[in-house]
Amino acid sequence: MHLNWKIVAVFPQLLAGPIERATTFLPQVLCPAHFDPEGVSEGWPLML
Repeated sequence: MHLNWKIVAVFPQLLAGPIERATTFLPQVLCPAHFDPEGVSEGWPLML
């Protein structure tokens, strides 16, 4: 099964577990995302 990485990046919860209710899921999608360079530098080695 070939999954598009963009779908996995936007909807990881749909692949990881049970489907969330709209009251829980939609606020996460609607809030603006922020980029934290420090978080990336700390998290990157954990993924490798």
